[in-house]
Amino acid sequence: MGLYSDRIKSLKVEIEKLSPLHRIAFAASCCERLLPNCYIFTREEGQGNPSPLRTALDEVWHILEGKVTKKETIQLLLTDCEKAIVPSDYVLESRYSAESHLAIVAISKTLKACLSKNNVEDIFKVIEVVGDTIFGFLDIDKEITDPDWLQKSWEEQIEEISNHPFTLREIAKQNEDLQKLKEAETLEPKLLEWLRTTSYNNDKSLIDLS
Repeated sequence: MGLYSDRIKSLKVEIEKLSPLHRIAFAASCCERLLPNCYIFTREEGQGNPSPLRTALDEVWHILEGKVTKKETIQLLLTDCEKAIVPSDYVLESRYSAESHLAIVAISKTLKACLSKNNVEDIFKVIEVVGDTIFGFLDIDKEITDPDWLQKSWEEQIEEISNHPFTLREIAKQNEDLQKLKEAETLEPKLLEWLRTTSYNNDKSLIDLS
């Protein structure tokens, strides 16, 4: 996805240099910005249940704080996340189903990353989900609001979305998170609280849904 796609390549290199727990902290911060998409989907469509997702993400933060969580508990939370996915036959009719589904994928991957020190691929998937969420939402929004959108070339569309405020804001936040994590030898409570709370955007997601 243009700017963000290029960003992913360099970001993956930096993520690999982090400790397994530092990687999870980065992904958890991303998930905080994705989760509100599930709330608007449930509110608008009357489908799905974000509560297990909030519980799962809270458990990730507890693990980062030092809590020892049994593998069986994590597996149960992953199952609960899977149950939160709305059936595909309904998804096609909803405006926010894709954004909600991607948030579930990201949270599930972040939780799964807690099961193994070899968690790079799970974290990479979270990063890709962020890009897919921004691109997918803006692409549909442009089709609705811009009568010339479908006449533009793929390159023009990519360029426009790459320079959208949502994209630039997300890249800036990821850069800030990454720098903080690179500077921290250990995940102190103050840093974890910062990562978590600075992802709050007046209860809005990274695409300003709430």
